[in-house]
Amino acid sequence: MISDVFRKHKTYIFWVMLALLIVPFVMWGGNYGGAFGRNQYPGDGTGPIAQVGDQFISSEEYRQYLNSEIQRRIQTGQPATSEDLYRDGTAQKILDELVKSALVRREADKVNLRFDRQYLVELLKESNEFKNEKGAFDPQLWNDAVNEERDWNAVYETVRRQVQQQLFGERVLASARVLESDLKKQFEDEYTKFQLKYVAIDPKIDPTPEQIQAQYDKDPAAYQTPEQRKAEFVAVSLDPPRPAVLDEMLQKARGGADFAELAKQYSVSNTAQQGGTLQWIPADETLPPYRKVLADLKVGDVSEPVEAPSGYYIYKVEEERTNPETTKREVNAREILIRPQLTAEDRASREAQAQQLAAKAKETGDLQAAATAAGLPLQAASAFSIDSPAIENIPPQDVRPFRTGLAMIPQDAVSEIITGSKNLYVAKVLEVTPAVVQPLEAVRDRVVQDATESIRKSEDYTQQVAQLVDDIKTRAKSLADILVLHPELQAEIKQTGEFSVKDYNYSEGPLWNPRDVVQAVRSQAPDTLVGPLKDYLEKPHFVALVKQTPPDEKAWSEEFPKEKEALRASAIRTQQTRRFEDYVLDLYERAMQEVPVRTDPVALARALGIYEEGPTGETGAAGTTAPAPTPEATPGDSAATPAPLSPEGETVNTESASPPDAGGEPTPALPETTTPSADTTPQAAPGSDTQTATPPPSTSN
Repeated sequence: MISDVFRKHKTYIFWVMLALLIVPFVMWGGNYGGAFGRNQYPGDGTGPIAQVGDQFISSEEYRQYLNSEIQRRIQTGQPATSEDLYRDGTAQKILDELVKSALVRREADKVNLRFDRQYLVELLKESNEFKNEKGAFDPQLWNDAVNEERDWNAVYETVRRQVQQQLFGERVLASARVLESDLKKQFEDEYTKFQLKYVAIDPKIDPTPEQIQAQYDKDPAAYQTPEQRKAEFVAVSLDPPRPAVLDEMLQKARGGADFAELAKQYSVSNTAQQGGTLQWIPADETLPPYRKVLADLKVGDVSEPVEAPSGYYIYKVEEERTNPETTKREVNAREILIRPQLTAEDRASREAQAQQLAAKAKETGDLQAAATAAGLPLQAASAFSIDSPAIENIPPQDVRPFRTGLAMIPQDAVSEIITGSKNLYVAKVLEVTPAVVQPLEAVRDRVVQDATESIRKSEDYTQQVAQLVDDIKTRAKSLADILVLHPELQAEIKQTGEFSVKDYNYSEGPLWNPRDVVQAVRSQAPDTLVGPLKDYLEKPHFVALVKQTPPDEKAWSEEFPKEKEALRASAIRTQQTRRFEDYVLDLYERAMQEVPVRTDPVALARALGIYEEGPTGETGAAGTTAPAPTPEATPGDSAATPAPLSPEGETVNTESASPPDAGGEPTPALPETTTPSADTTPQAAPGSDTQTATPPPSTSN
């Protein structure tokens, strides 16, 4: 049972737990420096939500994963709340995976590696916290952190444990290997072309007048014209300035610098580690707007920076060809994506400007005067409703927050600040037109569509389809037999174009997973009836192979060498996933017999936002609160502030570099040169009585 559940959610589990092992160093927000790291477990809903042996799962960590899943659903058009995740079981699933992650961390902690202090300092310097927009170490950013008051014992311990967990995770994954034969098999699987015939088992639905009327009567308000609003607004831009590094990048790329190396160093695209490669893509009207420049570039050309929603792109075309099947021009190009960033100071300044604007407009009721005083234009939004896909003068990415932010604002009232992706808005509602219920005849097409879907989801229809499928499986030997056996289906035999699992065209076939379909037909002879195979809408299909065409000699000689390393990386990831799944499954099944797992239902309910206080202060969550374990000793003396660095990043060896530690004596600055290395000599843990933590160095200007 456990194994089945684990395999079902293997991808989600793998990345949740691996992210906690092999991760970039997160220096200033690590769990080990807070209450979570001090093993405090008050059991009153304010501490960690769970304890796994000596490992704790904090409410903050749990909420981060909840919010991630909520944002993922929102981005895919599935609005969700914590309560939704609680009801559908996702919230519990996330907690289960964090428990498994804690078990893995517990195993990693058993290794208990010790590292030279300077080695940890050097790792701290590699954090993105201390890099400028060019990816280089910035001593000033280092100084800013050094000058903050913080517990350096906890920081060092966080880094040490992260390094330890990373090394442990790498050891678990180290056995992943890929053979040359595996790569060839994968290439063949990816590039074999298939063509299929299919019949959809989709009995025709023709709602009766009574069913149509019943659908309308169930909720006439669902067919009303939505409430319409008109508004005027002032926008305070959140657009960051154009990055200066773009011009430097363009100069280097056009001056002959290796474009792939520039991409690896500067790009934030998910293609960066592959040198920004886009592989072969059609250079025609099918390109998204920010890539249409590729259609005009010749081989060797480097584009001007192209602004897109995600940042600025620079492209270079390295090869071109004519696709023999489509006869269209294709280019083998690379990209660099530079994402501009608004500094915290700039954002705070713009938020303050918006707050002043909103306060003045609310006080006077005159948005025009407030806009004039702020030196910003007053703009008008076209009439819109809560589901308008576009609003005049509002950027597409800000339409949703704008219309939502004004949904409950009465006529002639001024809104609070509405935060969009592109702007901060202060708006005044000028006119509200109430919703109007429409008669059935005015919305008949919509009602018929809804009635049809309602019937399709009914138990009677589901049973009808199941009976048809069973009969076809028993009696039909070919797709043609289906049409003869069940003419009432009014079905027809359709045919896909040629496709591989990499380039299936959903406009030429059902909305199904091409890998699942290919797996089902790959070993079958042409015209053999296969099925039923369900698409993403759960509609069953019967299919038959028309032909499959493996890669030809040209593909093996030209495409395989280009794809080989990408295939190897993909295969290694697959192998690592399997290794990690097997390891964690074995660990989980063994550990559950010996490791106590306790939860604090109050903290869990609060994290989910479903906690209710009783009339006398009792908890509103069911369950038994875990007993509080004896807390570990918190770090003893506060570690000294780091020593400064020169503008070049070198350690300045002066006593003034660091203030006195808890004992009142100055803590020596770190040596100017120390080779980072693992320390094999046992030493006391940071914060113990036998060692005072020496923080990393700061920058002297």
